[in-house]
Amino acid sequence: MSFDLITESWIPVIRTDGSSDTLSIRGVFGEAAQIRRVAAELPTQSFAIMRLLLAICHDAIGFRHEDDVEEALTRGLDL
Repeated sequence: MSFDLITESWIPVIRTDGSSDTLSIRGVFGEAAQIRRVAAELPTQSFAIMRLLLAICHDAIGFRHEDDVEEALTRGLDL
């Protein structure tokens, strides 16, 4: 038996409409505009999950220099 962190739901979130849901990593990135926050049982768990999601985003986008981050913040991301 295996559990696929990418496709199976395990990340508790609060949506912008106030409802609770559990999403996969793929689901979090796919529905990011409708998510207010990660809502794990403990704040330290939410922080750890956000760090994981940030690392995935950072690697996927390819920020290599501080200027890359500044440009993404001013121009937005080409999703």
